[in-house]
Amino acid sequence: MEFEGADAWLVGEEGRGVPQILEMGSLTRLDCALGTSGLMRQALSQALNHTAQRSAFGKPLIEHPAMRNVLADLALESEASTALALRLARAFDRPEDPHETLMRRLLTPVSKFWLCKRGSHFAQEAMECLGGNGYVESAGEGVLARIYREMPLNSIWEGAGNIMALDLLRAVRKGEMADALAAELAPARREHAAFDRFADSLPGRIDDAASETDARRLAQDVAVQASLLKQHAPDFVVHAFCQSRLAGDWGYAFGTLPSNVDFDSIIQRAVPNPTTT
Repeated sequence: MEFEGADAWLVGEEGRGVPQILEMGSLTRLDCALGTSGLMRQALSQALNHTAQRSAFGKPLIEHPAMRNVLADLALESEASTALALRLARAFDRPEDPHETLMRRLLTPVSKFWLCKRGSHFAQEAMECLGGNGYVESAGEGVLARIYREMPLNSIWEGAGNIMALDLLRAVRKGEMADALAAELAPARREHAAFDRFADSLPGRIDDAASETDARRLAQDVAVQASLLKQHAPDFVVHAFCQSRLAGDWGYAFGTLPSNVDFDSIIQRAVPNPTTT
């Protein structure tokens, strides 16, 4: 595009436009992570509200075991996504802290990649909880249809998946990054055997991260959500997350949590409280 005779304002140092726009892009990637986690929470709230009121075969949908598995799985994903997005925001808020500077560099591509990739699948599953009513968009009132339509934008905008994965490779090649990540994971140590195995394997994987073909898998696996949940969520959430996401007891599709998960507590924790503002 060419702008002839247009007014403009200098927003950075003259001659350093690329560094300026890269800084802007970093902030927008934070927006994408926060926006996706917010849309996840809204979609989950819609699903919980509908299934509590819609009855089938003599009882509300939310009381059927298969639906409870789906809702609990969505609740775990939503809480973990919120924790990761807000952790990234904290790193942006503390630019003078050396550890937070490293976390900002590491977690920006991780959050942008992983949360935004999960968003579309999440919205689709939440939409299925409403059946056809979740898909229909009439007079602008189809909330879940709108959420589903908006989700891919956060993944594409300001660097799609491959860009984020390659940016992560550049970040982890800094020598101090492995130690910073170990410190970030430390709060959840000895909480779950699957988490310990996961954390033990990361330093070696980071050291070996030389091939671009492995970049996406590394971006997926570096997510520090289990450690964040240990700091901010009750044990039944932490254990369910580690058992499903890290121990191999999850079928990847939502609603495939193992049967020993505390479904009741997870769902009850996720139900919106009408008394809070």
